[in-house]
This record gives sequence, structure tokens and C-alpha cells, in this order.
Amino acid sequence: MSRNFWTLSAWADEKTLMNFVAKIPHGQAMKAMMPHMGPTKFTKWKVLGSALPLRWEEAMQRSKKGELS
Repeated sequence: MSRNFWTLSAWADEKTLMNFVAKIPHGQAMKAMMPHMGPTKFTKWKVLGSALPLRWEEAMQRSKKGELS
């Protein structure tokens, strides 16, 4: 069974994202999933609102390049 999970989301800022991550139910879900997950990797980049919704193709390319910004 694969231990890979993918998610793609857009946030107004880092603080808003971190507030979501720490709160229920997301925090509890992350804790419950940890034994089933492989290593975690985050790829972040800035976009204009006009670039939404985000595209999986671009996200996967950035992830493969190891692009962080």
C-alpha cells in the first residue's frame, strides 16, 4: 500500500495556514494519519488571486523540482 498522500490548497498567509493546521479536526486527523504516512514534504509558492484555482500540474512540477519560496 502506498504511503503517499497529496493535498493542494491556497492560503491568504502563513499564519492562517498554521491556525488551521493546529485546530480540530485537522490536528487530530494529522496525528491519526502519521503512522500511515511516509516522509512529509511541503512545497510553497506565492500566487496572485487571479491565478486561482491552483493547478495540480504546476504543483507537481514545483514539487519535483524541490521548489520552495
